Amino acid sequence: MNDLFLAINAFFAILFWRASTEAFNQDANHAGWFLIFLSAYNFASLIAKLL
Repeated sequence: MNDLFLAINAFFAILFWRASTEAFNQDANHAGWFLIFLSAYNFASLIAKLL
């Protein structure tokens, strides 16, 4: 179960990061910053689980 959580969490970290870069490319800065926050939060959660 833990491996599944890590895989899903890594997938969402990449997904949020890609969505945020696309939002910045489309000049939707508010959405871009929100998605960067989600990506950072998700990545921090992933690192906390690994440690």
